[in-house]
Amino acid sequence: MTYVYIYLLDNYGMRTTLQFAGAVSFTICLSAAVTYLPTNYSTEDVKCVGEKSIFQRYISVFRNKKYLIFLLVIIVDYFAFAVSGFHQVQLGLEMGLPASICNQLPIFTSISSGVGRIVCGFILDFFFTDKLIYYQCSLLVVSLIALLGLFIKTASPLIAFIWILGFFDGNLQASVPIALKFLIGTSTLAEGISIIFVASAIPMMLGPPIVGMIVDKTNSYSAFFYIAGLPHFVACCIAQGIRFVKEENTDDNEDESKMLNDELVVISNKLEAKELLRMETPV
Repeated sequence: MTYVYIYLLDNYGMRTTLQFAGAVSFTICLSAAVTYLPTNYSTEDVKCVGEKSIFQRYISVFRNKKYLIFLLVIIVDYFAFAVSGFHQVQLGLEMGLPASICNQLPIFTSISSGVGRIVCGFILDFFFTDKLIYYQCSLLVVSLIALLGLFIKTASPLIAFIWILGFFDGNLQASVPIALKFLIGTSTLAEGISIIFVASAIPMMLGPPIVGMIVDKTNSYSAFFYIAGLPHFVACCIAQGIRFVKEENTDDNEDESKMLNDELVVISNKLEAKELLRMETPV
């Protein structure tokens, strides 16, 4: 799609390009709405959630102190989220890369980010039981990689830097919902993610313009690396505070416990029935 947008911008201008992007987004949403098949709402976990109204579920999310700290982590972290995507092309031009290569930098980021998300899922499935530790490690690694970009003085290492940063940034973004599920469970996970989407929109919009203003004032792209790295480090430090919050017996936790107990009772009854059947069956 990057080449399509470049072609449209060069030949038809910004207005037509934005109209095309809006039409594509609308088509995707319409296709999803037409082809969406609802979940079977008779499952136990949805029954448990259904006992609360939407308003009550949002209230229970905001009562969770760990979630509030995690929300602050996301807000701080997302100042750096869009910085690389917005400024990497101009950064490449400033360092002497040909325009044809610079236009491909977002493609490199997309590919490496996708690979990073796949690797993240594999690692979390098989190696890490504490998802929060993994999320914090991801924040720290992305922060260090972005700050190491300050030592890049020539064009060639910049391409490798974009690939590596994209990989670990994709890894980081994929670990967000998994860490959130680890903190608040599944009953209110949808509400928790929806709040994060809303709260992260503002810092995502502020990050790139702030970098642009600093670059215009200083005539240096050092701000790119600082804004792309420091928010991740600060967010990693804030996330450590989650470990000092004591567990609370919230309604959400009670629902999770109830659902687990119900499942254990069903399993126990099935095992007892099988045992009785085995004893009654003549050898």
